Amino acid sequence: MEVKIYVLKDPITNEIRYIGRTKNFLNKRLNGHLSKAKTNKNKSHKDNWLLSLSSKPKIEQLTTIIGWKESHIYEQNLIKEYLEKGYDLTNSDDRGEGEVNKIISKEQKIKISKKVKEMHDNNQLSCNRKAVDIYDL
Repeated sequence: MEVKIYVLKDPITNEIRYIGRTKNFLNKRLNGHLSKAKTNKNKSHKDNWLLSLSSKPKIEQLTTIIGWKESHIYEQNLIKEYLEKGYDLTNSDDRGEGEVNKIISKEQKIKISKKVKEMHDNNQLSCNRKAVDIYDL
């Protein structure tokens, strides 16, 4: 199986902001990123970056790797390399398997906990409860 390793670039600065992999055509993958960014309730750093752009990001293929597992390893190493070089990537984890190895710091956990408690106290967090109107005929 051929897997494309690609980057998403800022359309203005041409800065690489995301590294990914896909079996699909690049335009189809880009549209998937944009659709998810618009519809996803829990916005990732990448989603927020995509929504902040005034036009579509550029998508460019870097290479093709044979094999899904092999592409995962290549992608992880490439992300690590780009981060070490100082690129401001929007990848949220070590990549490849959809946030399986996402690292959340103690400070981030505390911040998330405080925000959830605040939303709960202000009745902004419904826990999937829906108001029900009851009528007596």
